[in-house]
Amino acid sequence: MAHGRCRRRCAVRAGIRDYITRFWPDALNARNQAAPGSTTTVVLGTQRNDTDDSTVRQLSDSVKSVQAWYTTDGGATWHAATAKPSGGNWTIAVHNPASGRVGLRSTVTDTHGDSSTTTVYNAYAMS
Repeated sequence: MAHGRCRRRCAVRAGIRDYITRFWPDALNARNQAAPGSTTTVVLGTQRNDTDDSTVRQLSDSVKSVQAWYTTDGGATWHAATAKPSGGNWTIAVHNPASGRVGLRSTVTDTHGDSSTTTVYNAYAMS
């Protein structure tokens, strides 16, 4: 679980085989805020944790799918967002509320069927 807000990049440490997701919300102001009622494009970058374990470095699996959600009520309700591949990353569109904060969540599944979830409850706010 992540803590606090993210400034362009947020990541959560995961297990050695797990992927982490970095969230890059576009068009935020200097205070990490989006325009109320707007739509924010969020880039999701996936990667494995760095490790000195040569067995992990030689894993042959790769990302098979990415599922994503966003919340505008502190995690009580999660809305599915279609994750689309884009230049080695994935993108989603988030429909921003009139006020408050947005949280982001993704689940990455690799070609062996292993999955990991990254959640940032306060990714950014409305201006």
